[in-house]
Amino acid sequence: EAHYRLGYVLFLSKDYVKAITALASFANKNKDSDLGHRANLYLGRSYLEKKDLKNAVKALSGLVGHAEIGAEAGLWLGRGYLRNKDYGKAEQVLKPVVDHFGSGPLGDDLRYDYATALMQSEKFAVAGPVFAQVDKKSSLAPNAIWMEAYCLHQTKEYATSLTRCEDFLSSHKANENTPEVLFIRSENLFLLERYDEAVVSYESLLKVAGTA
Repeated sequence: EAHYRLGYVLFLSKDYVKAITALASFANKNKDSDLGHRANLYLGRSYLEKKDLKNAVKALSGLVGHAEIGAEAGLWLGRGYLRNKDYGKAEQVLKPVVDHFGSGPLGDDLRYDYATALMQSEKFAVAGPVFAQVDKKSSLAPNAIWMEAYCLHQTKEYATSLTRCEDFLSSHKANENTPEVLFIRSENLFLLERYDEAVVSYESLLKVAGTA
């Protein structure tokens, strides 16, 4: 166990090269143990931090069905593909993990990343409802509402998108992405032919952006 702890502490210390050496050695000698599986989890994450997706996939892919760490393994495997802009693979990995582990503690992270993969593949009609399932009290809520509004706008559901923009602005107005949401709101109002309101909204956007 001390060998696993060493690798884990090296990972936490962001010394990924040494972490890879220690965790790989431990995992190879303890393939069927719970700690061996955990070693592979952090081995895979260490590879991701070194931008070595190929070896990360090798370490993580066999863990996705694991009862205890499958959610975390699937989440990071999906993130590896997202970082590599392989959105189809990310979607393929994350959908079954969401289905299996979506009710668990990593459910919101999994849904958010899955929806992101869908959105990046321009599957806006599918992505929007997944973003909507992210807990409105979670730290991911501001981005999830913004992305849902964006997806609704892309599918020409301007009235519903406008409602989501108002939800964001009423709860997260100080958020750094407020200008992006104000832009979507302004566009929705314009496309709904609510021109007077659109003018006010565009003026608010310019004021927030500091270009008024």
